[in-house]
Amino acid sequence: MTARSVDRPVEEGKELRTHAVADARVERDLQQWPSTRDDEIVEATYGPHYASETAEQRNEKPPGPALARILSRSSAASYDPGPAPDGGLTAWIQVLCTHLTIFTTFGFFTSFGVYQTYYENTLGIAPSTISWIGSIQVFLLFFLGTFTGCATDAGLFRPVYITGACFQLVGIFTLAECKSVWQLFLSQGVCLGLANGLQFCPSMALVSTYFVKRRAFALGFTALGSCTGGVILPVIVQQCLPSLGFPWTIRIIGFIMLLLNTVTIALYRTRLPPRKAGPLVDWASFAELPYTLYCAGAFFSFWGLYFAFFYIGSYARNVLGATYQQSINLLLVQDTTPPATTALITAFPPNSYLSCNQGEANANGTGNRLFDPSTGAIFRDSASTPVTQQTCRTYCSTTAPGAPYLYFGIDYDINCRCGAAFFILRVQVDEAQCNVSAAGNSSQAGGGANRMSVWQYVA
Repeated sequence: MTARSVDRPVEEGKELRTHAVADARVERDLQQWPSTRDDEIVEATYGPHYASETAEQRNEKPPGPALARILSRSSAASYDPGPAPDGGLTAWIQVLCTHLTIFTTFGFFTSFGVYQTYYENTLGIAPSTISWIGSIQVFLLFFLGTFTGCATDAGLFRPVYITGACFQLVGIFTLAECKSVWQLFLSQGVCLGLANGLQFCPSMALVSTYFVKRRAFALGFTALGSCTGGVILPVIVQQCLPSLGFPWTIRIIGFIMLLLNTVTIALYRTRLPPRKAGPLVDWASFAELPYTLYCAGAFFSFWGLYFAFFYIGSYARNVLGATYQQSINLLLVQDTTPPATTALITAFPPNSYLSCNQGEANANGTGNRLFDPSTGAIFRDSASTPVTQQTCRTYCSTTAPGAPYLYFGIDYDINCRCGAAFFILRVQVDEAQCNVSAAGNSSQAGGGANRMSVWQYVA
């Protein structure tokens, strides 16, 4: 037997031991680092026993193509990032960055009512014509999500987001130089709309990859960016426009967007590897009736969602006779208040009333005809139980004949009056002339003599 034949079994034994060690390492890694997140998603949602059972054992149908596509984690890469961390510094930084992204995208176009009113007054163009600017901006935000979502799955989050940042800065700084409607349409409608579509959907998708159990909380916090932007941006316009003019007001907003885009681009981090690209539109998903009905319901619900955001300011000026500053206050309340009946906050702190008005002076000097008698109702309490803002609001919104009414007011602390329209001869007076506290709530003006504080409902 030669030395070569003796060494061969030794080498084969070493090779077998090497393969055994490698197999043990692979098995250990698979236990510590799952190759897919599908089972973990099911286990986190339904429990560990549910994940180990098959669909036949649970007497359930397997998920349809729409759900399978949503839950799919098939990747084109050779590694798996493991389960979502559901927390940690990096994950919460992504939440903060997405909050800032929604601040500059959703928050900007939800404050479009500020620009709608300003353009009407300065350009003298019909409101329906100006609303095309905001409409195309909203359309592009959601329409581009179909394409930017696929691009994000393909690993192109960073190029897509940076492209959106470039469009946003070009759009906002050219908006400051616009003089006509077609220029406004291109800069604010098209350019900023493209920016919104390129940034909004990818950033929301990125946050979802970091969370499973805390996903609802994380996405809820990011969505608050629309409220933050919907308040801060109109306030900037309200404070800067009278003194600095439109160009520099928009430039200030542009510099804020530049700062926030710099921060988000520097801090955004993708977690999942690129996924294998699927069809641009998965038509087979629409064969599932629940999925199709959901899409149809969401489609029609968005038809009237942003109507009030666009027109509340112009309605306040053209119908209610409010000033431009007061019309911005209405938009602020709408952006920050949940859908409920609430008092409008105007420029008369700390009183939360729409205005203090004086109606037609009757022979006794009471001026009770603040509201048109044909469109109103009255509720009276005794002097021992004064009417409060809450009791008057409840009466005018629910129990009054002809309710609900658009306006309600209190006079003499005992009269609650409701109305759908103001009396034509009413006059708005100064706060100092109506600064009479209501007995039920000392922070609210109750009115007196022939004057009344008036509130309005916001849906």
